[in-house]
Amino acid sequence: MSSPNTLAMLQQVDIFQGVPAEALEELLATAETRGFERGETIFREREPGDAMYLVVEGAVELTQSTGPAADHRLALLDHGQIFGELALFDHLPRSATAEAFVKTTLLRFPAEAFDELLDNCSDIAPHLLRNLVRKLSLRLRDADQQINELSRAAAR
Repeated sequence: MSSPNTLAMLQQVDIFQGVPAEALEELLATAETRGFERGETIFREREPGDAMYLVVEGAVELTQSTGPAADHRLALLDHGQIFGELALFDHLPRSATAEAFVKTTLLRFPAEAFDELLDNCSDIAPHLLRNLVRKLSLRLRDADQQINELSRAAAR
């Protein structure tokens, strides 16, 4: 059984909006708590994507390699935010590196448990898919805006 605070935090995560509490409880039962010290790597770009993470305490920096000795910060995530969720759906290698920005506590949700939940609780799939499409749409809009800004800067 999860704590009420953890369940409430999960219910606030954008991709889980509208998912029944019972299904989230099942998902939480598969989660493992992991602690990371500042600067510790959670996963690296191009590693297999085998889990999603929820920031319980602390902060996580997501970066992407832009060259042999250069990284670009994609995001700085804190309490209640998830990352690595695309691996649950596409099972492709990680597109970024995740590192603890400060001392951080995470919940790790294995991909296998997530797949099993989707297979056994078909009533949550529509909620998850709708929410995921919204999230991906926002990310795509942000990426389009960044590309547009880079194009303008290059044209100057």
